[in-house]
Amino acid sequence: MTCWRFPAIVIQDTADTSGDGFDVVFPDFPGCVSSGVSVEAATNAAAEALSLHLQDMIAAGEVIPRPSTDNDIPEWLDNGAVKVVAHITVAANLPAAVHWG
Repeated sequence: MTCWRFPAIVIQDTADTSGDGFDVVFPDFPGCVSSGVSVEAATNAAAEALSLHLQDMIAAGEVIPRPSTDNDIPEWLDNGAVKVVAHITVAANLPAAVHWG
């Protein structure tokens, strides 16, 4: 197993207040999301969300994208409906025989 670090972005809907919770999204993995009532809870859940997402991709024989740069905000996120709260990285252990894109 090799440890890789993937960028993630903590977001909140623009209409939400800090009590409404936060989401963590992964620019390299649209659809992979974790949530929590606080930034800390959402980021703690992010590692498990990423791990499960990667396990599913590997089991399906899908190509795993190499980590993008930390500052990349994907087009699907850059629409003004969310505010960026923080940029983080999330570690994931991947087998050596993974199919990289």
